[in-house]
Amino acid sequence: MSTWLPNGKLKDGTLLFGPLKEKPRADLGPYVEGEFNGRPWFVVYCCKALTPEQTDEVRQWAEKQISSRAQRA
Repeated sequence: MSTWLPNGKLKDGTLLFGPLKEKPRADLGPYVEGEFNGRPWFVVYCCKALTPEQTDEVRQWAEKQISSRAQRA
């Protein structure tokens, strides 16, 4: 059994997992889907429904994560 560790969080402390390149399994929890540079990404988050503002915060976080990964590659 693998363990997932959060690698981000929102300002309110909501834990984030990702961004992932593939759509997560339904049992992993709710997720936000987006696109960056023509490629899909997914961020699983913990526990509650997100407001539109929080969804925007997730998208901004994911784009920063993806950009920093590309710079390291």
